[in-house]
Amino acid sequence: MEESPRAIFAGDLRIDGVKEMLDRWCQRASRSRLPSFIRLSKTIRTQKRRYPRPIRLGVSNGRVEGLDA
Repeated sequence: MEESPRAIFAGDLRIDGVKEMLDRWCQRASRSRLPSFIRLSKTIRTQKRRYPRPIRLGVSNGRVEGLDA
């Protein structure tokens, strides 16, 4: 479940596809009974109006996360 959102930044999905993928992921996360996934799905749902911008611009914090040791 933690790997599936990576496809969003692969660059081959349109904004509509990204929204659909995140909605499905949030549904699964909410039913997972894992507190961290439930909390993340709530955050994604509250920030829903903001997802198109970083996807369209190809912005990710992957480099920063990769340096965090």
